[in-house]
Amino acid sequence: MLKFLAVVMLWVLFLGLFFFVWPLEADATVYLAASDSSSQAKERAHRVADGTDDWEEIEWAINTLPTEGGKVSVASGTYHSTVPHIVDLGARYQVVIEGEGIGTEFHNIGFKSNNSSNVFQYFAIRGGVPIGIEIYNGSYNRVNYVQIRYTGIGIKIHG
Repeated sequence: MLKFLAVVMLWVLFLGLFFFVWPLEADATVYLAASDSSSQAKERAHRVADGTDDWEEIEWAINTLPTEGGKVSVASGTYHSTVPHIVDLGARYQVVIEGEGIGTEFHNIGFKSNNSSNVFQYFAIRGGVPIGIEIYNGSYNRVNYVQIRYTGIGIKIHG
């Protein structure tokens, strides 16, 4: 019986590590919740932001996605940064950053895309950053239903 329990515990440990370490599939979705999100959103979330430097959770979610892309689903709530911070998608493509409408607010947090086919939709950016969304040399990037207020430049597109 002891051997059986040891084998079962090893499998549980292996599956737990597999689930938390293995990269998500290309069609994967990573869920984030803010410190002031609903309890249901917090239960669904892979990570819950603490209300200070929430860009760390956003970058973690993006880095969890495979290079082929996926979705970061951001629950309604306020995501804060103590200093202005730009979340850089780097060379990733086909990444969707999707909020739940203007109730999903990023304060002092902006976004930058250096590749193609990234989508920013259904959220609000409120102040603090010099540029709300910046897109470099990529084609087929989309910005859908994003409200940007109190930034230096709302959306900046290069080349």
